[in-house]
Amino acid sequence: MFVSHISIRVAAVLLPLFFLTACQKAKQTTPSQLKAETTAVASQTPSWMHAFKTPVSLKEHSSFYSLENPSDAFAARLHLIDKATTSIDVQYYIYKDDLTANEFTYRLVKAADRGVKVRILIDDLDSSGKDRDVAILASHPNIDIKLFNPNRFRFFFRNIALFLNVETLGKRMHNKTFIVDGKAAIIGGRNIGDEYFDANAEVAFLDYDILAVGKIVPETYKQFDIYWNSPLSVDYSKLIDIQIDEATYRQTIAHITQLHHSFQKTLLSRSIEHSAFMKHVQKHHIPLYTSKEASLYFDLPKKIVSDPNDRRTHLSSSIDRAIDAAKDELIIISPYFIPSPEMINNFKLLRKQNVSVTVITNSMASTDVAMVYSGYKKYIRPLLEMGVNIYELKPYLEEDPKRKKEKKKKRDHISLHTKMIIVDTDQLIVGSANMDPRSDKLNTEVLMLIKKSPLIPNLKKKIGMVLNKKHFYQLKLMKRSKNSKGTRIVWETIENDEVKYFRRSPDAGAGRRIGVDLFSLLPIEGYL
Repeated sequence: MFVSHISIRVAAVLLPLFFLTACQKAKQTTPSQLKAETTAVASQTPSWMHAFKTPVSLKEHSSFYSLENPSDAFAARLHLIDKATTSIDVQYYIYKDDLTANEFTYRLVKAADRGVKVRILIDDLDSSGKDRDVAILASHPNIDIKLFNPNRFRFFFRNIALFLNVETLGKRMHNKTFIVDGKAAIIGGRNIGDEYFDANAEVAFLDYDILAVGKIVPETYKQFDIYWNSPLSVDYSKLIDIQIDEATYRQTIAHITQLHHSFQKTLLSRSIEHSAFMKHVQKHHIPLYTSKEASLYFDLPKKIVSDPNDRRTHLSSSIDRAIDAAKDELIIISPYFIPSPEMINNFKLLRKQNVSVTVITNSMASTDVAMVYSGYKKYIRPLLEMGVNIYELKPYLEEDPKRKKEKKKKRDHISLHTKMIIVDTDQLIVGSANMDPRSDKLNTEVLMLIKKSPLIPNLKKKIGMVLNKKHFYQLKLMKRSKNSKGTRIVWETIENDEVKYFRRSPDAGAGRRIGVDLFSLLPIEGYL
């Protein structure tokens, strides 16, 4: 996520600075470059589905398992891969080359060895330096790989092409879906990489996925098919001219098998083994939350090559309708939060109706893309003045009393990556979209809307348990002095059981503050 988000946003900054408005468009894929259209393979109800316990018919209802815990999230993916009988469809913005990605790949190869058809669709922005790995994996007869909105420059001039063609190459497929046998799907904010599953020693993303079965799943793999068969999704062989012989393939498989054996000795592997999800699996009883009203919304692939203001290809109108329906409370969780004019107007109307509005986002210190904070910063005061509650995540885990003498830099750095909207106790929206201009107008996204499910009050309860000043800064307006009419923004928090107030973003170094201030002066908000 770090390289991908920053690369696009930096390119977007340089575009207006150097007035590169006359850059050439990327080559469009022609029909001759495509393989024959394919569709997801839905099996008859496989035996592994019997563990998913629900009191309702999955033909008429959708049912869900909440994956807020990173061990559960990775365990669910690996379990479904291991149980797959016919098909696995993988769609991600980022697919890293690290501990979790290697294990994920190993399981996919083993499934393909069993005869399972595996389709992998990855956004091409993060594939730099991975062409050989892609070619090796795709040489398996049961694995097909496509790259979305590819950069034709694979090695030299790749970054230059991005900078000079940011109007096209800066628009990415941010969707994240994972579908097995056409019967179960995982949708949410996680990519495939260590920081999304608490396997990175330096940083952990607080993220959220949801595992779905039932009526909603055919909509999910229909979305995958639309993207897979889009002219913007190009077969790797049309881009990567690398021949893989059998000896090279076998050597690579031996290597990832060795990595798999090493993975089994890791703390993450033990965490997966003892995760709540796997305990349910072992008991052949995976409890689910049901909903009769669940829908999938997604941007069409052609959003990438369309006018950013042409909302016919956008899902943002669906979000607006959900927000408008709030009667008592609206909670928005987004790691990157830059409200659109429409959202600001919605907030004003809701506050006039005395609807509670809460925004939960990253602090300047916790965000992995400080550039976005520069766009969000100017909205803090107007939002507070209209009565919106704002919470920013602290960049470190709550200190263990036994480790009080340790310096903060030794604590784990955490960053919010969850994308979620809760409307009253009636509607839940989860998926890949952030509340920022990039998700709204530039990238493609996918969201799931769930209505009238016991999952919603359960999630609200969990959020309420952690939304406190030990884990978050609450932003407020306070008088500059006792007799002053003017106010200043303060960050209120609790440290060592003592309430503290900060007049500027806490725990953010001078360099980061200066960078945010400089970026806030530039006309780049539409690219953030």
